[in-house]
Amino acid sequence: MAFTAPVTRATDFLVTAAIWNAEHVDNFNTGVWRLIAVKSADQSVVSSTVLVNDTHLSFTFGANEIWQFDQNLLFSAAVAADIKLAWTFPSGTLWINAAFFDTASATKVEAGAGYTTGVTTAFGSIVTPGDNQLVAVRSTFVAGGTGGTFQGQWAQNTSNATATIMRKGTSYTGMKVA
Repeated sequence: MAFTAPVTRATDFLVTAAIWNAEHVDNFNTGVWRLIAVKSADQSVVSSTVLVNDTHLSFTFGANEIWQFDQNLLFSAAVAADIKLAWTFPSGTLWINAAFFDTASATKVEAGAGYTTGVTTAFGSIVTPGDNQLVAVRSTFVAGGTGGTFQGQWAQNTSNATATIMRKGTSYTGMKVA
């Protein structure tokens, strides 16, 4: 339903559910939904390449919804450990474009791809030397016929005794576009 302008009524006008829904609820349901998820604490992984669910970066979605995201992932990792990123969801397609610096060439890399229903996808080898790295991920998620949870995941790309830390302040900013 398209947005319609609100109506001004007399004070003695009887409002029925049908009138209320047509004039207010339906407009509210067609509005743009925004999501902001921010890590409120650091989370670390030591000596493990097994993907873990991020403790703060997930959201639920409905069937056939379309979301666009800007993800700013702040982390620290030893160069030998690196980090891998993944996203899981029960149905749909995730289109990703991640901007980062490659450790081998120290050049900016933009990796993009579409991943389908229920696939866990990992990027690896994305850390430049030192702490406090940033990977900017731009993505579009087109949900399939099943709603569920969109979950961010990450781990060390190579097992290392130095902790890989997803930092407080890492965020997902999303907008439901359909």
